[in-house]
Amino acid sequence: MNLNVISFSATLALTLANLLTTADKVMNYTGSIPPKPDQSTIICHDNNWEVINLSEYQGYRIHKKLLPLMVKMRDTALQSGINIRINSAYRTCQEQGDLRASACGIGEYNLYYKPISLCFPPTEPAGKSLHNEGLAVDLACNGYAIFEYSPCYGWIKEHSAKFHIRQHELEAWHWSTTGK
Repeated sequence: MNLNVISFSATLALTLANLLTTADKVMNYTGSIPPKPDQSTIICHDNNWEVINLSEYQGYRIHKKLLPLMVKMRDTALQSGINIRINSAYRTCQEQGDLRASACGIGEYNLYYKPISLCFPPTEPAGKSLHNEGLAVDLACNGYAIFEYSPCYGWIKEHSAKFHIRQHELEAWHWSTTGK
């Protein structure tokens, strides 16, 4: 095995272990509208949290507070002939870390400090993405390879406030409770 791969795996494992031990930072999700957490309060969750807080929808897990809004968004869009679907949602910190490595490169700087605008595609570090809370979804439009050129994109930009979601400034397909 390559020493860079071993170093990357060890660094990622240590960082994930540190993120999982910060349970005192767990956000309190009360009320019916999905929370808008500050990225500094996002942590990596264990399986128990996932079982309690996530629901399955379109083959992906999303936060239970976001679920009714995603269902309503899809149903409303379909009534207008717009076929929006979820392409990605909740990610474990391991999954987010793997995506970050793929988009930004390996090594401590690339994994944790490199600005997301310098990664392709833009990807938050593990433990800093709303995907790690189930409060972000990546959307797709059936029949279109590039989301921002699809009728779904125009429709969601016009209607997103009704569903309490905002677009990430660097990713046309990424929608969350904060736009991050």
